[in-house]
Amino acid sequence: MAEPNAESAQPIAEISHGPSAFEGFLDRHQKKLIAVGILASLGIGAVVVMRGVEEGNNAAAGEALLAAEDVSAMQDVVKNHAETPTVPSAKVILSDLQWEQGQQSAAIETLEEEIAAHPDHPATFPAQARLGARLIEQGSLDKATEVLQDLADNPKASYLAPYALTALAEIATKNGDQEKASSLLDEASNSYPESPFGRTVSDSKRYIGFQMPTEIDPPAPEPVETSTPPSPLDPGPDPDLSSPIELDPTQPTGGGTTGNPLLDNLNQDTPAPAEESPETTEETPAPAEDSAETPVEEPSDSTPPADGE
Repeated sequence: MAEPNAESAQPIAEISHGPSAFEGFLDRHQKKLIAVGILASLGIGAVVVMRGVEEGNNAAAGEALLAAEDVSAMQDVVKNHAETPTVPSAKVILSDLQWEQGQQSAAIETLEEEIAAHPDHPATFPAQARLGARLIEQGSLDKATEVLQDLADNPKASYLAPYALTALAEIATKNGDQEKASSLLDEASNSYPESPFGRTVSDSKRYIGFQMPTEIDPPAPEPVETSTPPSPLDPGPDPDLSSPIELDPTQPTGGGTTGNPLLDNLNQDTPAPAEESPETTEETPAPAEDSAETPVEEPSDSTPPADGE
């Protein structure tokens, strides 16, 4: 048998002319791939629809929140749109309306529910500040201290920390701890120098240790005696007519009194009219007669001139 020649050509690789492995995979799983594509399309469509519905619900909740003006309408917003982001804001506004109408316990309960249900919502931090202030107003200082301290320690609510520290200083002042109150106000002013609550902090510092003056009742006014002047039409007390009136014949008619003012007035002498003095007639002297005038003779022109003229 002839040995193979080492120099003879040998094939390096063979080229397969059959279907590729990928085509075979597609052929084997074509139906599955089609089903997966259909499901993916349906999922994307569902997500789009759900987002549209969610946006519609959120828009409707926002419109309802803006239209609500009383407690009943705001409660309907909270009830009918419970799964929307509008609920935390609606509960804060609902608490404000309840507080204004004198429903203080309900207002505090509404805030506590909102804080517990949405601890990370942006409306929760102002709700904590409101809750602390209302607890202080009700006199629940221990509970208010706990709420405000949590707010001051929360780094996400740092913009409200000066307010919380100022409220805690107010509680310390009410408890008589002036040193703690001053320390809290110093912390608020030093740690948050650019806070908009800076003026509130400075005003609180000025009033540390201030005590309102004691209110006392004004003295009672002295009684004023009012005397009613007698009326000129008042005839006075009625005369006693139960016993007969005895007249004293020896007493002049108009000089005495009988005890009966009517008779006394009748018995008074009427003064006689004063006599008129006779009128003196003065004669007017007659004018004096004019004295007879002596005629003065005037020289006549017929008098002869004297000699020598």
